[in-house]
Amino acid sequence: MSIGHDGTSMLTLGELTKRASQRWPEATALVDGPRQFTFGELDRAVTRIAHELLARGVRHGDRVVIIGPHSAEQVAIMLGVATIGAVFIPLDPELPELRIFTLLAEAQPRLVVSPAPVTSLDRDDRWLPWQTIVRCMDAARDAQPTPPACLDRAPAATDVVYMIFTSGSSGPPKCVQIEHRSLLTFFETYNAAIGITCGDRCLNTGAFHFDVCLLDVFLPLYFGATVYLGPRLPVPSLFLRALSEHRITHFYAVGTWLTQITGDGSALDGHDLSAMKVLQTGAEVCKPAIVNHWLKRLPQLRFVNSYGPTEVTVGCLQYVKPEPGPLLTRRCSIGTPHAGTRVKLMDSEQRVLDTAFTVGELLIGGTQLMRGYWNAADRTCQAIATLDGEPYYRSGDLAYRDDEGSYWFVGRRDDQVKFLGHRFHLCELQNALTQHPDVCSAVAGVVRDPCGREQLALIAQIAQAATPELAQSMRAHLRQLLPRHMLPGMLGMLRRWPRLTSGKADMRTCLTELAQAAAQTGRGDYVRSAQGFRPLTGSARAPAVEASVLRP
Repeated sequence: MSIGHDGTSMLTLGELTKRASQRWPEATALVDGPRQFTFGELDRAVTRIAHELLARGVRHGDRVVIIGPHSAEQVAIMLGVATIGAVFIPLDPELPELRIFTLLAEAQPRLVVSPAPVTSLDRDDRWLPWQTIVRCMDAARDAQPTPPACLDRAPAATDVVYMIFTSGSSGPPKCVQIEHRSLLTFFETYNAAIGITCGDRCLNTGAFHFDVCLLDVFLPLYFGATVYLGPRLPVPSLFLRALSEHRITHFYAVGTWLTQITGDGSALDGHDLSAMKVLQTGAEVCKPAIVNHWLKRLPQLRFVNSYGPTEVTVGCLQYVKPEPGPLLTRRCSIGTPHAGTRVKLMDSEQRVLDTAFTVGELLIGGTQLMRGYWNAADRTCQAIATLDGEPYYRSGDLAYRDDEGSYWFVGRRDDQVKFLGHRFHLCELQNALTQHPDVCSAVAGVVRDPCGREQLALIAQIAQAATPELAQSMRAHLRQLLPRHMLPGMLGMLRRWPRLTSGKADMRTCLTELAQAAAQTGRGDYVRSAQGFRPLTGSARAPAVEASVLRP
């Protein structure tokens, strides 16, 4: 046990199940389909896994890659790795085999834990047979095993507890290193707003290779709540049924997934959601109308919007709706910094901005800041700025601070284009289109028409069927808000975004698909089907626009 940012004692993640089993031994910790595990059983499983890892030569500071199905076993393995002071690295089991090899080569693990069927890698003698792990869980109801006796030293709060590869949504994947103290600080400060306690019930929606799982699995376990592992299939009706049947009290979903689950709100009426206390979202901008569907039906509900790059431990700023009852009247801010988190805004000339309502790049420092990128000192140096002798992560996100100290997300620093001699950020187009009542979310980009000319493109997620009339309505809406040089030549529409395995919307793929369609047919309105984008029948062609694009 060590000292946290506020001077109080702090656990390491490896001590989580031991403390929980002492406080709530018979309380249910994990529910995985028909299987349930108490905190006492989970602790015994974690201890057995720790013995198995030590027997296979894993020691303090070693890296253990985990590639497995979404299950209670994987939760126990991650905790077992943390117990002996090693570092767990979760990978997506659905990645192509070549991709897995590439990430393994970068991570350089001592051991890889996985079910044998994933790839031909099961012939590698570094792999821990999955059957052994399953038996550890099945034997969890047996007598308590003795604590691991051959630890060279106990884990410390300043040790790295996990490494996680970023999704690559803002460039090539990087392996972020997070320390125990950063993770436990996040638990304490985030939970000060959402108030999870023993007896609460939380639904897991985040994949284990995505850092949201630390919020909706490990944080609830830390505070004694029950975690229900979410449905394997990303079907909105299944998640709504799980919320109802399990009487879920706390629920987190990234913006895209929350939009899909909610729809027009009518699906919520078919389920008993009266046990819900807190609705949480983040990672992406979510329209107020989506949140209001929940608030209308559940007046007691608290709403939390969180913000945080992977490099600053899951979430580091937080907006909490002041009181239950009233609906949101505008998009919500990304809130104020967690305790122990420092935030600054910087302009393009590297000057710190102190004036309210001045847009700058969001820089974040403090206890939750990453150790750095694994085996990439140059990339760490590029990502970290030093101000007043303290390190800050350069998020690449643009924001401003209002008079009350809350921060508001504006867009990305790296989405600036020069079009028809004018510089502007693509997020301005996105923000304008999402103000249309039938648009849930949007993405902007630059594509080429059949003549090779670059054209502005907008893709909208819509709440109804795509029609020429809707396209005309959206274009008329944009003409009221934007100057002519910012009007898109291509307008795409879709009902649902394809999703990355992290749960985020795969907007980059959609822009690529629209570019492919535009290269064949040119400017105009498009609708996305299973085969990609196709011209919207009966839609007029947009006027030609000459352009040159300059990216920073």
